[in-house]
Amino acid sequence: MHRHFQSAVAILALLTGSSANAQCSSEDVLAAAKMRNLDTLLMVSTLRCRTGGRDILPEYAQFLDQNRSALLSASATLQKHYGSAAAYDRFVTRVANHYGAGVSGLTCSALAAIASVARSARGDTTKLVAIAEHAGVAALLDGDVCTNVAER
Repeated sequence: MHRHFQSAVAILALLTGSSANAQCSSEDVLAAAKMRNLDTLLMVSTLRCRTGGRDILPEYAQFLDQNRSALLSASATLQKHYGSAAAYDRFVTRVANHYGAGVSGLTCSALAAIASVARSARGDTTKLVAIAEHAGVAALLDGDVCTNVAER
């Protein structure tokens, strides 16, 4: 009887995703976080740079125009990962706070250049992730990244 109960609990954990998924994130979630966080970095930098005398809004707006569907898809992946609007909102707030004071070594001119290069990705998620990584954008996810299917 006890063995059947343990099997039932294991199956339930697999079906609900409550075991390993709470401890690690898949590669697609990691990529989505990097794209979403690149967007957040550029968004908060647009506001910060504007008050500092360098308007990068045109570059940021073009970045959004060219990558809107990829960014929306990344947000949807993260919303699904976090499971609730409140948890996703906490993630977004944490990221905005992380980048709000600026990033060491990234001037407003450098951020404008990053936005321009990211614009040229034209929704290619592989390119957007590579640009985010090159810019030093962190995923800032809770937990680790799963390295193989057995961990998920």
